[in-house]
Amino acid sequence: MRSKTLAATLGLTLSLSVLAACGDDGESSDSVDTIVIGGTYPLTGALADDGQEMVNAILQAVDDVNAGGGIESLGGAKVKFEYRDSTGAPEQAARNVEMLIDGGAVGIIGAWLSSNTLATTQVAERAGIPHIVDQSQAPELIERGYKNTFRVMFDPPRVAKAANDFVELVNEEVGGNGKAVHLFEDSAFGSAQNEYFEAEADKRGILDVQGISYASSTTDLSAEVAQAISSGADLLLSTGYGPDSSLLLRTLKEQGASFKAVIGVDSAGWYSNRFAADSGDLAENVFDAGSYPVDFGSEDYQAFAEKYEAEYGDEPSGGGVMSYVSARVLLEAIEDAGSADPGDIREALASGTFDGYLLTEQEITFDDVGQNEGIEPITYQFQNGRREVVFPEEWATSKPVWP
Repeated sequence: MRSKTLAATLGLTLSLSVLAACGDDGESSDSVDTIVIGGTYPLTGALADDGQEMVNAILQAVDDVNAGGGIESLGGAKVKFEYRDSTGAPEQAARNVEMLIDGGAVGIIGAWLSSNTLATTQVAERAGIPHIVDQSQAPELIERGYKNTFRVMFDPPRVAKAANDFVELVNEEVGGNGKAVHLFEDSAFGSAQNEYFEAEADKRGILDVQGISYASSTTDLSAEVAQAISSGADLLLSTGYGPDSSLLLRTLKEQGASFKAVIGVDSAGWYSNRFAADSGDLAENVFDAGSYPVDFGSEDYQAFAEKYEAEYGDEPSGGGVMSYVSARVLLEAIEDAGSADPGDIREALASGTFDGYLLTEQEITFDDVGQNEGIEPITYQFQNGRREVVFPEEWATSKPVWP
């Protein structure tokens, strides 16, 4: 099993560089010795476990490509992934990407937190370096007209549609009163999910949603939960990260909340069985709507998961899958470009069709603004301490358990 390296733990980087094979005239040939890609994730602090998992998944993607012969169109060039600790701070994430690009990275992946990715994509755009967004959902990421940003993750409108579809089903099954309250962390991530979910609900005219925001760093949600209970809503919706999501469930129990269903709206804390293990019975029967579209039944996923667990001693989450797929797409684009030039890689991403790898979609293509066109979220429920796909039925691994 590969343990966490000291470099990862301390936020140091691997000492890597792009080594071009040059001819006598100093010009680069079609062959390259090493291709470097870069990324920045929180590797210390409250979100370190999640950030480390994403780094591990990208390292596995790089290992898989290298084991398969490297970048064959560049003479079998090997790939190396250089990464830095963002600590979850946008300013640090931006500085990290500047250093990664200065160090020779021809593509960037990350940076999970929307606030961080808004900063890192800006740095990459200025430098003309393609940036793959693996999981961040802030709408502005693809609304700024950037040419070098490509998002594998779905966008908030898709989440809003999928989550509203599921909420309609829940109302039918449990006899909801048509009222919901949405507790969401107030960064670009949570605020966008609330805005788009409410807009979609208003358009359908079947759900009255009250939004309640809070800081993800909070250590006390008692006032927000009391407000949610007093709203009279039958359904509680949530969008947050791991620590605040655990706090929410504890506070709901402490205050004796009796919502007919608790439903995450792509809640970033609820995408792994690790959350269920940490939360115990508190997470049982909780739903997460509009979440990662992982094809758990595929042979490719099973092989990925087995290798990941053997390497890192833990099973991967949906977040790890998204980072793995994002890395594979970037490396496939480099293969298709047959070039280590960032401009050529960018053109390959913009015009290419890529394998869906571990996702439910068969192929990945990007639209004119860099959004993955075919990705559609799915809904999970924690059952007996594990996440099971319950909606849509096409991908279900279990039937939903209704409260």
